[in-house]
Amino acid sequence: MSLNVIQWNCRSLLPKITDLECYLYKENMHICICSESWLSEDKHVSITGVNCFRKDRSDGFGGLIIFVHNSIRAKMLDISLPHNNLDFLGIELMNSSSLKFVINIYSSRNVQTSRYDYDELFGCLNHKTLIGGDFNAHHAAWSHTEM
Repeated sequence: MSLNVIQWNCRSLLPKITDLECYLYKENMHICICSESWLSEDKHVSITGVNCFRKDRSDGFGGLIIFVHNSIRAKMLDISLPHNNLDFLGIELMNSSSLKFVINIYSSRNVQTSRYDYDELFGCLNHKTLIGGDFNAHHAAWSHTEM
């Protein structure tokens, strides 16, 4: 079974949910990794035929979602890394031979992360892992402006 996957920094999901739903069906997407959902716990999000795994932030910004088509059995991972500076959400795919884990990461530009944060998270996973997200990564080769 081949999987169609998309990663999207939606920067406020609710106003765009109908367009996303149409796109997922039109393009036959199995997994959609969304960062910066900007949802709070009291906001309900659903797409017909799709399971929603999400991690909201208390400030209503950031936020992570992984949408998974109902044809794929999935469960949320319980990874506790109390000293890690990354916001992350992980799921385990139960009926896919090619992919075992999907991880969504949000690294806020206001939070200082280190290689240790990534090594610690990636050390919990295996080689059948897809990682997506918004890393807010900057490098001199990509831009001449200072952040």
